[in-house]
Amino acid sequence: QPSREFRCFRGAGGRLLAACQRDRFSHFPELGARRSRDLGLLEAFGRELPSAPARVVWDAYVDRNDKVHLVDLAPFHESTDPLLFEWEELVALDDAAASPPQLRLVAEGHIAPSASIYNGWPQELQQLGQQDLESLIQTAQKAAKSADS
Repeated sequence: QPSREFRCFRGAGGRLLAACQRDRFSHFPELGARRSRDLGLLEAFGRELPSAPARVVWDAYVDRNDKVHLVDLAPFHESTDPLLFEWEELVALDDAAASPPQLRLVAEGHIAPSASIYNGWPQELQQLGQQDLESLIQTAQKAAKSADS
């Protein structure tokens, strides 16, 4: 159930800096009512992460019984997708030692493209027949050759 998956960011002191829902494309109304409960569960679980570096990003799943399950670990680094945050924000939160952790959720009415648009052919290319596609490729190759000369 995607509404129960979270990405968590743990800072240098080993404390939870922030968390967000992993599905950045969907609003889940039930998460608003569970915000403080889920944040508390994630914070407690983060303190008990076995043998993980102090600064780490971890993904978790919270089941129906409020048990937190570790799904993945990743470096606290720009190579890890911050999802609903920006890395500048997370670094600033890490520097502000006294700030309480925050749980960021997709807002109601927020319109985001579906994740499926990032995997596949543009609609225009899908509508072309095989012969038209080959013609388009040949035209692009000719244009590239003339640009090189």
